[in-house]
Amino acid sequence: MQTLSCPHPYRKRKIYNWAWKSPKYVYNFMLILSVMLQILWIVLMSNTRREITSLIFVLIQISAHISVFRSRHCITSLLKRISDIFKPLNSIHRWKRLKTGILIYCICGCIIAPVLVVTYYNTKMRTNGHKNLRNSPYITEHFKELCVSILDVWYALNVFAQYVTCVPFIGYYCFVCVYMKHLLLEFVSKSQILITRRDYQTIIEVYQEITQTISFADNFLSYPAFVNVLCSMVGLFWASYSLLFFLSEDSVSSVYLFGVLILYSILLLIIMLPASAVNKAVDLAKNTLNSLPGWFPDRYETLKLIVLKKFKQQQPCLTLWKVYRIDKPLLVSTLGTLVTYGFLVGTLGTVRSSRSNAAVYPNIANGSLNVCH
Repeated sequence: MQTLSCPHPYRKRKIYNWAWKSPKYVYNFMLILSVMLQILWIVLMSNTRREITSLIFVLIQISAHISVFRSRHCITSLLKRISDIFKPLNSIHRWKRLKTGILIYCICGCIIAPVLVVTYYNTKMRTNGHKNLRNSPYITEHFKELCVSILDVWYALNVFAQYVTCVPFIGYYCFVCVYMKHLLLEFVSKSQILITRRDYQTIIEVYQEITQTISFADNFLSYPAFVNVLCSMVGLFWASYSLLFFLSEDSVSSVYLFGVLILYSILLLIIMLPASAVNKAVDLAKNTLNSLPGWFPDRYETLKLIVLKKFKQQQPCLTLWKVYRIDKPLLVSTLGTLVTYGFLVGTLGTVRSSRSNAAVYPNIANGSLNVCH
């Protein structure tokens, strides 16, 4: 809703205008409240290393949300720019499958968060978390039960706030990548027809618009994409560690952690795979452009000069914070990093020494939810 302007009839009355903006106010309030409760949790507990790390990742995720909010006008502008590029190609697509995919993604997104909260409330991890809180020397006996209730409320708020922060962006990023991939493949296909018509000018103009659009998208999407990939990796690490080392706690905890593991595996893949497909399609489009002078021998020197002058320095691609070009080898190395750190932690025993606390504390239950959103 932040990407849409308030409908004109709603602007006439303040109450309607406020109602339109109320989801934003509610979300911001819940996000701030969640952070404040987490800081309070750090103050009240004796072992705070995991909690401080968790808070740092939450703040990083909030910074990504702020970055997206500042670029909210670019979100709608990007879709319009991609749609406009299809027109010179005389391409008409039926996006029924894409719309169906968006609908399924939204439905699943609305269902998963409540299911995770309800599942966690039935795990032994929650019970042990309450026990850990009741044994805290920093809380008086009169307030321990109140803090237990606040802990449950905080967990639900935190899941909601962080889930709403990352899931819509990841969905937008995924479907924009699908849209751009279709555009690039359509460009490669239509270029063959335009070459037979000797219409090289349209090919050059469309390719230039495509490169500018991809660079425009990467300017405001690269940092949030990097943050979500990083947090998904952390979530996968903690969920995997908890599932492997604390499998004997109870069956519900195992189901919960396994569900979290699957969730963040999917979120990581739907960022990396569509973006890598776009970059691969960009390479195909660039090869099509570079081969253009060979199709027109009578204008070989002119076209070669145009290609070198306009596009030699351009390397349009989707990246993670303009540092890593997203491709399948990067995904493999990312998973390899998770495995390496898993062996390192398991070998050194830096986390195993706190096994009893790590298995039961909500931040490890949140290990994927709280830290990683």
